[in-house]
Amino acid sequence: MTSFSYTVDTDPLAHQMDRVTKDVEVVGGAVTAMQLAVIASEQEASDAICKSLDDGFYMLVRSRFSQRLAQFANTMGVRVGSMVDTANAINRTREQMSGDFHRIKSRYCKLFDKLDRSLEKRIREIDRDALELARKRSALLIERQRKEVPAALLYSTDTQKAALKVSTARVKSRVSSSISSLCCGAQRVIEHNNTMHTVLEQSSTAEPQAVCVPVIYAAEESSSAPGSFFLNVYAPQSLSPDSQSLITAGVRRSGESLIKTSARELAAIRTAYAEKVAAAQLDARTSETMMHLFNASFTANGTPADTSTTRDATATGGTQ
Repeated sequence: MTSFSYTVDTDPLAHQMDRVTKDVEVVGGAVTAMQLAVIASEQEASDAICKSLDDGFYMLVRSRFSQRLAQFANTMGVRVGSMVDTANAINRTREQMSGDFHRIKSRYCKLFDKLDRSLEKRIREIDRDALELARKRSALLIERQRKEVPAALLYSTDTQKAALKVSTARVKSRVSSSISSLCCGAQRVIEHNNTMHTVLEQSSTAEPQAVCVPVIYAAEESSSAPGSFFLNVYAPQSLSPDSQSLITAGVRRSGESLIKTSARELAAIRTAYAEKVAAAQLDARTSETMMHLFNASFTANGTPADTSTTRDATATGGTQ
């Protein structure tokens, strides 16, 4: 009988199955990863949607509240303005009513005062006889007795003592007031002397000394004679009239030399004026115009070109 021998090799199939298994596992892992990625993406999308919804709802509610707040603020502003206007109107009305009340009150007070005086006059006219009788009765019965009371109560010696005491008291009162006045005057003199000793320099020289007194003089143009100038001299009011007259006469005697201005003074005045213009930080055109007008206001000899101007200065006079 014929026999057959077969050899079945399952290794390739096993290898193929192993490969298929590995591929299936890889596909399963990919599917699992894809599922996880899909779940994560869906969760992220849902979170984004929820966040967007929350933000949108918050913004919507916030905008609604902002609109309501703005509306309420406008309403409150309008109402506050209306209340302020109403309060001002009420204050004006109250002030007007107060003025009307005081005016009407003063009117009625005057009316009632007139009525009171009129009634008083009428009552006096009606009761004039009774009042005259009462006055005469008082003068007859009471005044004489009242005048005689001190004589009845005091003897002649007592009245003399009372009169002496009264005159002595009057003399003492007048002497006390006189002494108080003299004390106050002496105290003021002492205080004045102390002040003068502290202010003035003590010197015992017998030679006459020059005392410097500040004097203000102004050269002004005469209104009656144009082109002519005269000096107004202002001496301190604390000096005596004789000293003021001497100082005024001395300044006016040297008036020509005081009115004229030297070149050095003009240069100093121009320098100070230029410094003031430069410190003002003006534009170049304004500065040049100011300097040109200043230079044009003086002539070559240093006197004012415009005779209508007034120049004030301060001088020092001496008294012996």
